Amino acid sequence: MSWSMFFSEADSITHDFAPPSDDNPITGVRSKDIFIVPENDVTLAAETNVFAVSVEYRLTPEHMIPACYDDSWAAMKWVSQHANGEQGTEPRLKTHADFSRVFLSGDSAGANIAHNMMMRASMDEDKLGDGLRLVGMALIQPFIGNHEPDRIWSYCCPENPKSYDPRFNPAVHPNLLSKLVCFKVLICTGGATEDGHTMRP
Repeated sequence: MSWSMFFSEADSITHDFAPPSDDNPITGVRSKDIFIVPENDVTLAAETNVFAVSVEYRLTPEHMIPACYDDSWAAMKWVSQHANGEQGTEPRLKTHADFSRVFLSGDSAGANIAHNMMMRASMDEDKLGDGLRLVGMALIQPFIGNHEPDRIWSYCCPENPKSYDPRFNPAVHPNLLSKLVCFKVLICTGGATEDGHTMRP
């Protein structure tokens, strides 16, 4: 369950392999390049020429909804500070990301969050400013539902456990989908369960 923002790189930079880093003493974060096909030196971000920001959000059951959406929106706002000439703190993001071509992507619950971040940005673009242009999203096995009750959603979202919550069931308010600011959408699913829900890992 993850979601990411992808930016085309604004300029051509050399992608040298980065060995695994030690834990950051402040954040505990480690980073490294992952070789997808070692014999061909294929790494995902380098070969697709994108700058990827992966969002770590609070999980249930320790943190109920809307914690995951709040954390993700904070990440969107953080990125927008870099795009709008504000005091963004990540120099590589300011130097190399092309904020005019931003995609959101996620799988399972992460796809639900990516979709909801796109919907929130579409409802009020001013919240992210003019510098960040969302052009598409890719949703892999999205955790979304229909009019049927869902035990997982009901547990994770005690404030609104019904299936008519548009965060879980986008079809509840179909007019919202017509307001999407992006013009490219890719949805990948593996079929449906007997109760009509999108299959989830």
